[in-house]
Amino acid sequence: MNKKRLILSSFLFTVFAGVPFVFSLVQGNVRDAIIVAIILLAVLAVTMLDYSNNRKSP
Repeated sequence: MNKKRLILSSFLFTVFAGVPFVFSLVQGNVRDAIIVAIILLAVLAVTMLDYSNNRKSP
């Protein structure tokens, strides 16, 4: 995975995860918003780990 793909995938996932996050906040469901935020952070963390592992390997 190159840096361009990392940025693109992170941006797209953030956009698609942001819709339910904002919708949950508007509806007043803070618990749902926290769950969506945790899932978003977990997926972005796994993506960053994959990028850093692939960058180190030849």
